[in-house]
Amino acid sequence: MPEGSWPWRAAVRLRPLSRRCSGKLRGLRRRRCALRPLRGGRRRGCKSGGPGGGPADVYLFAKALAEAAASEGIPRDLALRMALKTIEGAEYNMRVSRLAPEELIRIVASPGGTTEAALRRFAADGFSDIVAGAVHAAADRSRELGRSY
Repeated sequence: MPEGSWPWRAAVRLRPLSRRCSGKLRGLRRRRCALRPLRGGRRRGCKSGGPGGGPADVYLFAKALAEAAASEGIPRDLALRMALKTIEGAEYNMRVSRLAPEELIRIVASPGGTTEAALRRFAADGFSDIVAGAVHAAADRSRELGRSY
């Protein structure tokens, strides 16, 4: 099974996560970021999590993916492991291949396949708009917090 693929069969058994993979979250260290001065004497903070809510965005996606899989009959613990392996594989492919996300999507979305069906549903439900709205909300809040310093 290729990295990042999501087998939609409850009968699939995954190997337990390796120590290397399961230790990744434990091994993460929070980067500290000092407040940086801006024009006008204001100060701005930065966060290491990235756009939007940072890691919480990914946790929310993993939770939603696992819950949806469980609603399709996959045992909850297996559904979460599958979601995590999907995210891990997608991250690995993006990092190692250095291809644009659009190209990776094209590669993994077989015409008429399950991935294409899911992508159509994401588009119809406004997935990109939801993500953009979350990033803008976090950016607005960051600016508000920056004004208080």
